Amino acid sequence: MTRIIHLDSPQAERLAFSYSPLQEAVRSLQVLAKSKYHPLHLAWVLQIRQQMPVALRAEVSAFGIIFARMIPDIFASSLSLGSDFLPFTEEFRVTQELAAQDYAERVLNQAILGHDMDELNYPLEQISSSPELQEQILAQTAEIHPASVQMVQELLTNPQRSQERFLAFFLQYWEVCLAPQWPQLEELLLRDIQQRGQLLFEYGPREVLSSLAPQLNIYEEENNITMLYPAQGHWEKKAGNPLFLIPSSYVWPRLSFIYGRDVLHAIAYSIKQYHEEGNAPVPPERLLKLLRAAGDTTRMQILQLLSQRPRSTRELAGLLGLSEAGISKHVKMLQDVGFLRSERSSYYVLYQSVRDPLSEITRGLDRLLQPAQDEEITS
Repeated sequence: MTRIIHLDSPQAERLAFSYSPLQEAVRSLQVLAKSKYHPLHLAWVLQIRQQMPVALRAEVSAFGIIFARMIPDIFASSLSLGSDFLPFTEEFRVTQELAAQDYAERVLNQAILGHDMDELNYPLEQISSSPELQEQILAQTAEIHPASVQMVQELLTNPQRSQERFLAFFLQYWEVCLAPQWPQLEELLLRDIQQRGQLLFEYGPREVLSSLAPQLNIYEEENNITMLYPAQGHWEKKAGNPLFLIPSSYVWPRLSFIYGRDVLHAIAYSIKQYHEEGNAPVPPERLLKLLRAAGDTTRMQILQLLSQRPRSTRELAGLLGLSEAGISKHVKMLQDVGFLRSERSSYYVLYQSVRDPLSEITRGLDRLLQPAQDEEITS
């Protein structure tokens, strides 16, 4: 399954940067709820769990289902895209103003039943009058996050009280766990924005988008950029104008998308520090194969052409003035090391480039050429 995003202009003005203390709190709670999927954050998870009061730790567990899978858009409207960066208190005020009925419907439909915004969602009145739906919701809760069953029962019977309890928990979590370290976190986020902003100014949107994650494949054709991202769910959307890029300390190793029914508003990506820490070392023999595959003029031209859009060997042969048999040998070598993937379209096999080996080469050379640390001299 794939998520497809269309950016209808390669101009730098189509991208903008933002960040959000409230969204960072949300993503950090997702790390706590799914810590086994975030190995780089395990030390942070252990530290936070130790410093949390027992009652707060219990609430993190009780509300864990909200962050365990699809985070409901009870926070989406708080992201201040397009305005000055807001402090947590102002962002949180928007979440506080959400009606209890809306809060309950979004948690029940999205976090528990797994309904996307584009799917049919059950109104709270229908859920309240349907024992079958309530039974399904409780069964789903028990399967996904058993510690949340009692909280969901309260949400079904008294949405107002459940929302008040959630808001109190979320505010306490911010004050105890994230507010003390927010100045350091904010500095990391702003530094990343500065670095990628410079990249955008010098090289344009394509280079910036390509740097967000190795799984994100970018194809540029005429005045359009298409982004393909492997994911469990499938959708195709147009990028907002502008499309906001949001650095985060808590989304590694995946990207996170903020979107409406037809438009992608923002992409949250991991700061560079976690990209570097999360990459496994590249074995020397693997690095040598990659360099041999890329180290040829014709193969470099093939990679350049296939980065623009998928093409067949016949088309490549015509563009490069070579025989189709000769092109096929080069394509096979590139495909064997992972630079290309193929898919059949009618009578043709189309090839498209994959960026993952590029990051392997960079990482492997960086480690290979890293100077040895000077030994400490003591007298």
